[in-house]
Amino acid sequence: MSLTNYPFVFYDNDEELLRAWGEVLEVCKGKTINKIYSVWDELSNEWFEEAPILVQFSHATLAITVKSERYIALALNKILPNQKPVWFDEEQINEMLEIEWEEELNWREYSELSDSFGKTVKNISLAHDYYNSAQLIGIMIEIYDSENIIICDVGDIIAGFKETD
Repeated sequence: MSLTNYPFVFYDNDEELLRAWGEVLEVCKGKTINKIYSVWDELSNEWFEEAPILVQFSHATLAITVKSERYIALALNKILPNQKPVWFDEEQINEMLEIEWEEELNWREYSELSDSFGKTVKNISLAHDYYNSAQLIGIMIEIYDSENIIICDVGDIIAGFKETD
């Protein structure tokens, strides 16, 4: 299965997302972040920022993805870093008559957040747009004795970064 046709359920408001995922996020509290992964494009030698970011906890792997600058989706233990990421599968590529598509993608440790590897999660909450607090944009992971990290939509792509004041 390709990442483009994975059956993500996207949410654009807190209530629906927490109804579906609140218990899962609650269980992540107190767990260790083993690694955070993103997809690396070997052909362009850069992050493939349209793909989900994976947070590998000591007990599970949470995939976080975004679309259209306002929808986020999660998946638990369905997309794993030991599985080669595929953006378009063979069937999808064959349907693209006028586009030549070539990909060489791999999961790679997301170096931008490597300081959080091995750290314990204090809390996981929803992240909102700075200018529009009603707009859900991602997930914030609060870490004991460290900077918080945010994995969110940054213009229809996903990125992870440390929270700054």
